[in-house]
This record gives sequence, C-alpha cells and structure tokens, in this order.
Amino acid sequence: MNVIKKIRKTERIIIVLTLLVLAFSCKTAKPIPEKPKDPFLGVYFMEFNNPKKQLASYSVEFKKDKTAQVVIFKRNSKNPLVYNGKYLFSKRKKNVVILYFPKNVPSEFFLKNEDGTLSILDDNQKEYTGEKKALFILRKIK
Repeated sequence: MNVIKKIRKTERIIIVLTLLVLAFSCKTAKPIPEKPKDPFLGVYFMEFNNPKKQLASYSVEFKKDKTAQVVIFKRNSKNPLVYNGKYLFSKRKKNVVILYFPKNVPSEFFLKNEDGTLSILDDNQKEYTGEKKALFILRKIK
C-alpha cells in the first residue's frame, strides 16, 4: 500500500512539474499592430455649379489595392458614367497621382494638396491657373 501511495505522490509531482515547465516555456503572442490607414485613400468629390455645362458632378475613389473608380454624373442623365482603373504615384513629380484606365480612356492626373484635397491637373501634369484652378479641386468626403 505504501508503494502505491509513493507512486501516486510521485505521479502528482511529475504532473505538477510538467505543467509548470509548460506554463513558463510558452511565450505569449504579441499582438500585431495594425498599419495606420493611409489618409490618401477614400472618395473625393466635386460638383459643377454651372448649369450650362454638361457635367454635374465628378467623384473618384482611391482604394488600398491601387485601384480607383471614377463616377461622372451628367445633367439630364439618370445613369452615371463609371470608369475603373489603377493609380500610381509619379516618381518624377512629387505628390502627383496618375490614374490610368484600360482601353482608350485617357489617363487623369491629380496633385495631392497639403490640406487633403486633390487638384485635377491638365494633360501635361500642370495645375490649372486662374478661375479654373478653383473649379478643379476635389474634396475628400469619405
């Protein structure tokens, strides 16, 4: 009987020691910090207030996967024009975003402004001047 008690006591000690070794040998997983959201990503919008112009509004959404979607509403039209493309940042010009599309849709160029807005650039990647400059500014809405 004493032999059985000694074995059980020994078994308990072994189990406790094993549990202690396992408990202290496990490393706690460190949480992976989330990448901060890129403030550039989102939807930018502008509205044309001139009723003589055919365009009513223009919006572009820049997504994390480097794709973008342009939605253009024309006056007297129920259905918008939708263009899907991809974007990249110019290596030659600071803060210039190039939006390019498949097929024969011309590329678009934007300038990232310090206040978080985007300016639409002309085909030569230059800012419009005069009254046009204020007309071609997109504000972030989402």
